[in-house]
Amino acid sequence: MHRAVLRRNPFGWTTIAWAKIPLLRNVVPKLLPVKKPPILVLSLPRSGSSWLGSILGVHPDLLYYREPITDFYQRIRGARDAVPYLPSPKNDTDARLMCKMIVGGVPVFRDEVIGSTATENWRQRWQLRSRRRKRVVVKEVNTSALRWLEFLNSPFVIYLRRHPAGVALSRKQLGWVTKRSLRTELGPTIFVEDLSESDLEWYEREENYWKCFGFYYAAVEGWVEKFLKGNERSYFVSYENLVRYPIDESRRIFAACGLGWAPEVEEHLRRTTQSSRSEDPFSVSRNSGAMAEAWRKGVGNDEVRMLREGMSRVSDLADRFEW
Repeated sequence: MHRAVLRRNPFGWTTIAWAKIPLLRNVVPKLLPVKKPPILVLSLPRSGSSWLGSILGVHPDLLYYREPITDFYQRIRGARDAVPYLPSPKNDTDARLMCKMIVGGVPVFRDEVIGSTATENWRQRWQLRSRRRKRVVVKEVNTSALRWLEFLNSPFVIYLRRHPAGVALSRKQLGWVTKRSLRTELGPTIFVEDLSESDLEWYEREENYWKCFGFYYAAVEGWVEKFLKGNERSYFVSYENLVRYPIDESRRIFAACGLGWAPEVEEHLRRTTQSSRSEDPFSVSRNSGAMAEAWRKGVGNDEVRMLREGMSRVSDLADRFEW
């Protein structure tokens, strides 16, 4: 076969045979289209999106991509941040092509992106014979991916929200204590509308981790709420409810997406919610019942007060949580 037919695609070397061939990458989505709309799972980092993604990823009618946009910007565009800012792909030919491949259900990425960690036979999911009954699900830990909705074929958005103290503690334990640039994270237009210049200046001067994270959390979560307001293709999920009632909440999530329940999902939940906590901070297995309130063992009253102080500079979002 001509070498050009097997040339490497711009996103990473796929191990799925048919996706290595450029001709098939282009014609398969047209001849064997996947169902619409795709599903986009979003959250702030350290909010449990990898676990939720693994739950969706074992459903037999879903094709799961794990952070393909972030992977593209890190490996192809050279972004150094763990969660890089994702500019609109409007003027980026490769980024638009990547979106086309994603919504078309073409597995052009590395195994780490297209290979579900929850099932051993994940390659079978990408076979051509069962494509017509499947939908695409994309998991990202980057709220700026919301700007990509029109390029991802107007997906159904599942937004996972975790208690701010739980997110703050998890990030601190990993050493993620460097302040993110809010202007870069959400864009200057959003801040002109939603945040005062004095608050932005306060954030730039403030050195306390808990106050700064509270401000950041409320700003990002507030922007997400505003962006998705009125969007009928969106569904907010509480991390705490998901870990307390994994089967019931997962059933609600699948129903919201228009998907039926599957025994594979229930088996996966029973297997991953009853294990002891892994030493791997990125593990998708957990003692589910203990996770909802686990932050209370590492966050004291002073930290709670400072976290809420930072949040209160932006909105009253802190009042919606139990402290």
